[in-house]
Amino acid sequence: MRDMWAQKGQKGTVILSCSDPRVIPEQFMGLGPERPAAIIRNAGGRAMDAIRTLQVLNTITPLDLIIVVHHTDCGTTHVPDNEVRERIKQISSLPAEAIDAMDFGEIKDLEASILEDVAMIKDDPTYGGNAPAVVGLLYEIETGKLSQVE
Repeated sequence: MRDMWAQKGQKGTVILSCSDPRVIPEQFMGLGPERPAAIIRNAGGRAMDAIRTLQVLNTITPLDLIIVVHHTDCGTTHVPDNEVRERIKQISSLPAEAIDAMDFGEIKDLEASILEDVAMIKDDPTYGGNAPAVVGLLYEIETGKLSQVE
């Protein structure tokens, strides 16, 4: 991964990661003054929730590298969308049909979800044909191992 960083530089780098407090990209990615990056964190580290932020960041500083990180033992692998929908129905005033139409980004297969999010970011038409490099990584909570998913 050091080669990936060197090839793309440091300016315009974003890491998309889960909001799980056990996942701290600043630590396992070795970020700091020599290796700066913006961090976007959301449930599951899903691209569907990060696209708007990536679009805005790209207008401020053109992005040259986006790193998507999903991790083992993620809550989105344990709580499926249908369960989230039922919980929301219990507390929300929205019609059940509206809630049933919502997608919350459950993860059934970690590697498949990483590839899906990488593709979603690469296919975003707002880059105008100048899409940044997008890399998918799997972070193993149990061991601290970080591996590229291709």
